[in-house]
This record gives sequence, structure tokens and C-alpha cells, in this order.
Amino acid sequence: MKLKKFVILLASFMIVGGVLSEAKVVRADSQNIVDVRSVGQSNISTFSTNKGDAGITKLEIQNRGRRIWWYAKPYKSGAFSFKGIVTVTDAKGIPAVYYVGDEGTTSVSGYISLRYKARKATMTGVSYGSYGIALTMPFSETYYGG
Repeated sequence: MKLKKFVILLASFMIVGGVLSEAKVVRADSQNIVDVRSVGQSNISTFSTNKGDAGITKLEIQNRGRRIWWYAKPYKSGAFSFKGIVTVTDAKGIPAVYYVGDEGTTSVSGYISLRYKARKATMTGVSYGSYGIALTMPFSETYYGG
């Protein structure tokens, strides 16, 4: 178990430090290369926009990982209330849950200020409209590599 943690920690330092700036995933079939993808540090996105059946959610890690911006916009028009959960994971992998929400007529958004650097943030929520229907908003997930 200690060896596994050491390997994970070592790989994390190498990725964050830029030693492993690019990794390739290759699957070969009968001497033919079927799939090749490059994954590098430039592919880590601190911003996420997701569109679902109920609306749009956005999530962004800002201020060098110290602030989370969230946004929700249902497709239905009229007054609505949004209630959501943002889960933020720090560099050690420890999650913290924040309850967010607001009322509006077009969209709602807000900030979560952190005392630590976030590595990952996820958000999900429900929109309640004046039409009396609760709509589950799409799931958003974003990462910070710094």
C-alpha cells in the first residue's frame, strides 16, 4: 500500500512539474494502429460548460485555484430558484461540499472563496420554476493544474 501511494505521489510531482508533459495512448490491432491520442498539461481546463435537457451550467476555477465561479441557466423562461452542490477537492484529495443557490429570471451565478488551492470542482443542482416543475441541471466538472 505504501508503494502504491509513493508511485502516485511521484507521478503527481512529475506531471505537475512538467517532466511528463505528454503521454500517448496507443491501441494496436494486427500491426495496425487503431487509436492515438495525446494528453498534455495544455489539455487541463479550468473552465467547464455543460448543456443538458434542463439548461446550462458553468464552473470555473479562478484566482490560481482559490476561487470557484458557478453559473446556472434553465431553458424555461420566468422566475426560478436554483439549489446546487459544489464539491471541491484540494491537492491532497480531500473533498469539501458547498451548498449554492440563488433566485433569478434568466440566470444565476456566484463565487466560493477558498483558503486552499482547489484541484477539482464538480457541480450539480436542481432548478425550481414558477411553473412548478423541478429540473435537474447538467453535471459540471473542471480541474486546475497549477
